Amino acid sequence: MAMTAREAAWTALQRWRKNGAWSDAALHAVLQNAQLEPRDAALAARICYGTLQNLTLLDHYLSVYCTTPLQKLEPKVLDLLRLSAYQIVLLDKIPPRAAVNEAVALCRKGGCARASGLVNAVLRRVAEHRDALPEIPGVGTADYLAVRYSHPRWLAQRYIDAHGYAFAERELAANNADAPACLQVNTLKTTADVLMASLHADGIEAELHPWLPDALLCHGGNLAAARAFADGWFYVQDAAAHCAALVSGVQPGMRVLDACAAPGGKTTHLAGRMHGEGLLVANEIHAGRAAILAQSIERMGVQNCIVCNETPERLAQRFPEFFDCIVVDAPCSGEGMFRKDDNPAQSEWTPELPSFCAARQAEILDRAADMLAGGGRLIYSTCTFAPEEDEGTLSRFLERHPEFSVQQVPTPEKLSPAHPEWAENGNPDTRHAFRLWPHKLDGEGHFAAVLHKNTGGRCDAPVLQETYSKKEREQLQTAEQMIAELVKQLPEGRLVLRKDKLWLLPEACQLDVTGLKIKRMGIEIGTLKKNRLEPAHTLAHALAPEHFLQVCNLSAADGSAEAYLRGETFPYDGQKGWTAVAADGFVMGWGKCAGGTMKNHYPKGLRWVGK
Repeated sequence: MAMTAREAAWTALQRWRKNGAWSDAALHAVLQNAQLEPRDAALAARICYGTLQNLTLLDHYLSVYCTTPLQKLEPKVLDLLRLSAYQIVLLDKIPPRAAVNEAVALCRKGGCARASGLVNAVLRRVAEHRDALPEIPGVGTADYLAVRYSHPRWLAQRYIDAHGYAFAERELAANNADAPACLQVNTLKTTADVLMASLHADGIEAELHPWLPDALLCHGGNLAAARAFADGWFYVQDAAAHCAALVSGVQPGMRVLDACAAPGGKTTHLAGRMHGEGLLVANEIHAGRAAILAQSIERMGVQNCIVCNETPERLAQRFPEFFDCIVVDAPCSGEGMFRKDDNPAQSEWTPELPSFCAARQAEILDRAADMLAGGGRLIYSTCTFAPEEDEGTLSRFLERHPEFSVQQVPTPEKLSPAHPEWAENGNPDTRHAFRLWPHKLDGEGHFAAVLHKNTGGRCDAPVLQETYSKKEREQLQTAEQMIAELVKQLPEGRLVLRKDKLWLLPEACQLDVTGLKIKRMGIEIGTLKKNRLEPAHTLAHALAPEHFLQVCNLSAADGSAEAYLRGETFPYDGQKGWTAVAADGFVMGWGKCAGGTMKNHYPKGLRWVGK
């Protein structure tokens, strides 16, 4: 029996609770297997996210009508009660009777039939009192706001103390608002209009963002199952997070460093503004997150990027006064991210955390100052409201580095000026930085500043000097012959062999990175295995169909492209060997033809099993 939208939401909530997974990841995994229609997938997402956003409020109501203490209920029964109460109380278009009846049915189907009577009774009471629910005590206090908007009490009190009760309620309400997804269009591969048409074909409503260039707002559907996602045409990134690249001033041909780059949204946004020209270095200190960053770079087809897994100190030793622009989206206490329903910052926050983060931010900024060339721009951003990490960190940096000044740059009206008076010994120039408030831009809360380095020079870095053994030179020669059997001509660059991996480095990427931890660089061509070359997925995404010698053209209209993305093999009467598999003018990946069958080599971790 097919999974329903409510069952998918229930399953995702259980995964979130059991595994500590982010709700995005838990829901994506469930929707991939559920194969729901776009409308049902959108409903499942809304129920899952809405339930998590309103947990404290839902528990307040449930505790009134449930005779058993909520903490004594079987966890998955409580999950079911919460998501059903959310539908009854906060979703207008779902009949309460439908929510109650399906909850009882799911209870029996999901292995907790003994609790079906309790579930039925509690939810019927909630439905009966839908228009006269129990009052929330403490109106006008942090206690009330914490329950009404399901936020930590400390955050509500922090807002009240700093900005007053009305501001606090407005911000918390904005955090819980049902916001559309914001997409960054990958201008390296497509345009906003073409992406919108593709999303519409997959049942996803999309429109141009009202004030962000190259961005869309989307409603409904499963974005991760859209073909445009697999093709690397977009990156899901909150509106506030777009602003760091927006004010960076990055242009083609520059040397750019994204110093705290994972998971890759800002990096790929910067890459789009560079149009494939110049050098982009993306660094992430945590190995696991660096691997995710490298995957994002690959999916989005960025060719002029080096992905590092290094400390700021080691990078600064290698690249003094080298970069024209550096973006430091610094690790922070994350108060502006509480819009994300399951952000771990909510549970990890302590009164000492902002001070700890501010010290770490200072270290990163000092090393970034060392790496920035004279006349360059340093973009500092956080996703927190804490003045100690925003105006405070910026003021202390300016005190240590008089060679820097805060630039006043044109910004959208949605951005508000920073407040030097909120920081201890705040530098007056920090007023030129800006804050992004959720209630003003329908997004997360961020802080950003543009800093200009007024003195200093611009240095070059050592160029790559590869020396190969006789065996390695023979391997390179063999690889070049094999590449000639796959593509008509590679982009300009230098072939480099690292162990069994073959890379093509554009001129800007041909740096001596010996001793640094490198996750990927330039274009990965493939892997050498016993005198044969297995082409990389990155190579397929790097070129248009006309550049490959053998191309199999599929179509989105007849479902053949979707079948390929699911990993299916299919009959194909073509020449034996590696073949680029394309659809609608874009190469999706590789296949290998043998005996009238096209074997599917689309990466297993990327395969789409959604509907």
